[in-house]
Formats: sequence, structure tokens, C-alpha cells
Amino acid sequence: MRAFFAAPGSEQIVFVNKDGVCYLYFPDRSFVAAEALELRLTTYTDYTLRVLMYVSLKNGEKATMKGICESYGISRNHVMKIVQDLAREGLLETSRGKTGGILLARAPEDISLRKVIQKSEPDFRIVECFECGLSTCPLVGNCVLTGVLAEAMNAFLDVLGKYTLADLVRPKNALARMLNLPEL
Repeated sequence: MRAFFAAPGSEQIVFVNKDGVCYLYFPDRSFVAAEALELRLTTYTDYTLRVLMYVSLKNGEKATMKGICESYGISRNHVMKIVQDLAREGLLETSRGKTGGILLARAPEDISLRKVIQKSEPDFRIVECFECGLSTCPLVGNCVLTGVLAEAMNAFLDVLGKYTLADLVRPKNALARMLNLPEL
């Protein structure tokens, strides 16, 4: 078994590949096929989090676009757009030229995952009725599902709000090795 996720202070959630199928095992010993989990963040948000993690793992040294692209296998155009957006949001500082590079503009402890994801996701309208005034569903106004889904979305965001970039890079040496960075 290989643990792919362990929230700080919690028991592990483990991904296991059995006969070509990935299963997600929870601390209560229940499990589900990973393919059955359909909630998905955009690739842009995934790459945004990866860029922030990479820059954080540089531990105050300037990161480069080339280093980020090579470590993750992400195109330069994607990384450039993300870095520009993160700089505009005040999360990264960038400088050009021979001595240029990318640094965190804030301490990793001050970068909330909730805020990063809320800024990078285009919307959280998981069903049509979340689009104010645009729903064609005849149940709008009397449907319990809307409230249940809104509560679930708020719970999702609340959990993200408990974590920061510092939490994501806590296993610094292991992550640095995986990205071919010097260990810290």
C-alpha cells in the first residue's frame, strides 16, 4: 500500500492499486473505487497548487519557469499564465532577467488553500440551479437537493480553509526528492 494523502493530524487515506483498479481506503476501513469519485477541480487549479508547492519547496531561492515546467511536465504557456495570475493575486513575486525568478510573496502559512482554490476555479455551480435566475428546472424554490449540495460545497470549502500551503509541503525532503530539488 502506498499513502498518497495524509491530512495533518488525521489518519491516512490510502490509494491502493489492485488488479489495475485504484481504490480509496478511509480510516473507518470503508473504501470506494477512485474512478467513482467525480468531484474534480480544473487542471488550472491543479497546476496552480503545484506551482505554489514548487516555489515553496525552493525555500527562499528563486524558482524558474524552466524548473517548474521540467519538474511537472507542464507546458511553459500554462505555467506562465498561472505565475502571472498568482503574481496579480499577490501570492508570487516575479522578476525578469538573468537574476530573475519566482518567489512566494507571503509565508506558506499565510496562503489558504480555500482562497487559492476559490480564486483559481471558474465557478462552483455543480448543478444548474446554482446559477441564479438561469435554471430551467421546475423544482427550483422547493427542491431540497439545492440546499444539500450547497451545504456539501460549503463543507468542502471549510475543510480547505483549515489548510495552508505550508501543510501541503510538510514532507519537504520527500517532495523535494520527487521534484529533483535539493533536500532541505
